[in-house]
Amino acid sequence: MAHLGPAIFSPSVARIAASTAKDWKFVDDWLASKFGARSQPVFERNPDTLQALLALASVNEVADEEKNVVARADALATRELQSHHSNATAKQAPLKSELLSVLHEWLPRDACSTLCALATLAAELGVVHPTPESLSHVLADFRAEELDVDMMRERLQSTLACLDHEHAQADKLLEALRNWAYTPSHDLARNNIELNRSMKALSVRMPDLGGPSTNSPRARRPRHPTINEVATEESAYLHLLAQKKDLDSRLADFSGISTDANAARSNLDRLRTRLGTTVRQRDVVFEGLVERETPHKRR
Repeated sequence: MAHLGPAIFSPSVARIAASTAKDWKFVDDWLASKFGARSQPVFERNPDTLQALLALASVNEVADEEKNVVARADALATRELQSHHSNATAKQAPLKSELLSVLHEWLPRDACSTLCALATLAAELGVVHPTPESLSHVLADFRAEELDVDMMRERLQSTLACLDHEHAQADKLLEALRNWAYTPSHDLARNNIELNRSMKALSVRMPDLGGPSTNSPRARRPRHPTINEVATEESAYLHLLAQKKDLDSRLADFSGISTDANAARSNLDRLRTRLGTTVRQRDVVFEGLVERETPHKRR
C-alpha cells in the first residue's frame, strides 16, 4: 500500500466519497421510480449534475407531498359535503312529508281528488315533470286516437254486417240450387250483366271510398292542428283579407270603365279634354292673381 498516495487514506475524503455515493444511490433510486421500465437518460456523472438532480428530486418530493395534502383535503371535503347533503336530505324528508300532510288536510275534497287524478295520470303516462298543459295535450292525442279507433270499429261492424247478410243470401241461394225443383228466372242474364256493371263501377270508386292507405303514417296516426298552427293560419287569413280589401278599394276607381275598348277610349278622350279645360282655367285664374298682387311702378 506504500505505492498509493496518502490522500486516499484521509478520513475526510472517505466521508465525502461515501456521501457522494449515497447521494448517487438516492438519485438512481429516484430516477428508477420515475422512469420505471423505460430507459433512463444518459448524463455525465459530475458534482454539478449531482447537485442539479438532488435539487430536482427535493422539489419533486415537496410537490408530491403537497399533492398528497391537497388530495387528502379534497377527499375530506368531499366526505364532509356528502355527509352534509345526506343530513340535509334526512332533515328535508320529514319537512316534505309534513308539508304534504298539511296541504292534504287543508285542501278541499274536490281538489284532493283532482290532484290524485293528475298524479295517477302522470304516473300512468310516464311524464317526469307533468304540467296541466302537457297532460291536456297527451289526453287530446289519446282522445283523437280513441275516436279514430271507434270510427274504424264502426266501419268494421258495418262491413261484418254486410258480409253476414251476403252470407245468408248465399246460403239461401245454395239451398235453392240444391233443390231439383229450382228453375232459374227468365231475367237472370240481365241481372248478371247489371251486377257485373255495378261491381266494375264499385271497383273504380273503391280507392275513393276506402279512404287513405293504412300503411301511410298519416293513416296510422292522424295529425291534428295545434293552437299555434290555428293562430298562424288565422293571422295569414286576416292578412290576405286586408290585402283583398285594399285591392277592392283600388279597383273601385275603375268600376265605371266600360268593357268595350272603343267606348273606354272615347270616355278617356272626353276626360282628357275636360282636364285640359280645367288646367287652362286654373292658369288664367293664377295669372290674374299674379297681376293683381304685383305692385305697379309709379310714373
